[in-house]
Amino acid sequence: MKKISKYLIAIVLVAMIITGCAKTNNDSNVDVNETKNMQNEELKNSDFVGKKFAVITGTMLDKIVEDNLGNNELMYFNTIQDAIEAVKNKKVDATINDEPIMRKFIAQNPELSMIRPPLTNDNYGLVVSKENPELTKKLNEFYDQIISDGTYDDMIARWVDNKDTPDMPKIELNDKNGTLKIAVAAVTEPFVFYSTNNQIVGFDIEYARRFAQFMEMDLKVVDMDFGAIIPSVQSSKTDFGSALITITEERKKMIDFTKPYYIGGTSIVFLDSKTSAEQTSSIGFIDNIKKSFHQNLIVENRYKMVLSGLWTTIVISISALIIGTILGFLICFFSMSKYKLLNWISKIYITILRGTPMVVLLMIIFYVVFAKVDIDPVVVAIIAFGLNGGAFIGEIIRTSILTVDKGQIEAARSMGFSQSGAALNVTLPQAIRTGLPVYKSEFINIMKQTAIVGYISIVDLTKVGDIIRSRTYDAFFPLIIVAIAYLITIGFFIKIFDLIYKLTDKRQRGVR
Repeated sequence: MKKISKYLIAIVLVAMIITGCAKTNNDSNVDVNETKNMQNEELKNSDFVGKKFAVITGTMLDKIVEDNLGNNELMYFNTIQDAIEAVKNKKVDATINDEPIMRKFIAQNPELSMIRPPLTNDNYGLVVSKENPELTKKLNEFYDQIISDGTYDDMIARWVDNKDTPDMPKIELNDKNGTLKIAVAAVTEPFVFYSTNNQIVGFDIEYARRFAQFMEMDLKVVDMDFGAIIPSVQSSKTDFGSALITITEERKKMIDFTKPYYIGGTSIVFLDSKTSAEQTSSIGFIDNIKKSFHQNLIVENRYKMVLSGLWTTIVISISALIIGTILGFLICFFSMSKYKLLNWISKIYITILRGTPMVVLLMIIFYVVFAKVDIDPVVVAIIAFGLNGGAFIGEIIRTSILTVDKGQIEAARSMGFSQSGAALNVTLPQAIRTGLPVYKSEFINIMKQTAIVGYISIVDLTKVGDIIRSRTYDAFFPLIIVAIAYLITIGFFIKIFDLIYKLTDKRQRGVR
């Protein structure tokens, strides 16, 4: 029966892959400047008044839609890839984003069209903390220099006006004056994205490296979700941020901007029903699967990224479980103590940790608690998930102990066991057997919740899926691969917990 279930799951997954692959007919050699859908002459921006839009969380795109098109219905997504897929799947009528970025998506998705001229004309700047005006001054001096010597025009020609993906020029750096940290969202080709060797490259990265060379400093690139860039700079986790961030008066109140390093605009992208109807794949199902498998996992050794992201997820999950278990025993002791102060401490801890969404707790610890501390984000994630797990595991331990009949403890004491001896030999073994299934569920929950660690610039399994999607423009296959990786890994740990349960239960030891 178990084998049949596994086969059924495999069939469902393959069907999902086929469904996704059958919709994909991308051509990586499409000339961006010659794409016929780049400009739609039949529709104009005003035709999208009152339509449903997909916008990116943490951007000004919602305000741009509201200011220029009225009170439209908005759906929020974390990445541009998700917004594009919402358009392609007709969940929304259109999306809006920076025109130079959308060019790449339209070249790879010919069923999409872009409205010209752009809805807005915008200035984009680098963001710097208000506490570091000297860095803003230096960045402006550097901008003036590369404008005057022609370097800037060369960079535009190499990255923005080039239909192909160029190689990153070699820019030698040294750490004579320390190291600069730049926060980016590496899913915005051609400005910031992952290259064929899984290195973050693009116009913004070349710009940052040339600036680091100008400052005689080394450069560290920190990839994160777009919405986390400004908080990262504000909290001094990074020195400056870049990802086509629009300069607005509202943002100027909380962050400093450099001179505009790029002038562009936002454009509306929608699904062209005529072109979409014409787009049919002539490739068979099996060939589509092979193509997607090769493109998403083999090309550029992307499977190594998946394995690396999976390892990060496992490390965070297991480490957080260990910390959560230690804290759980402590919280359980406080909860069951006869001292009211300890009872109140445990109640406050459990109330706060169980009532705070994990993503909020994670960002508070990273951007507030450790704001001025140079700490590895993975360590922060372990601490955050460990603290959260401690609240739940503490309750698991407490309720498991309470299920043990007090009469057994009294009988053990009458037989000569000390209080601690009775707890170790009578209470604990029975509590473990009772609580282990729930404890197993808590570990599974921790592992699945680690999917949010990308908010603090950790490249875990889920983040790897987003990175691959940003390079291949395949929305389905990377997600299926990530889901399968989670499924297999969680299944493996479930087997381990089940084995432990059998070893701790005399009734189960003989069951095969």
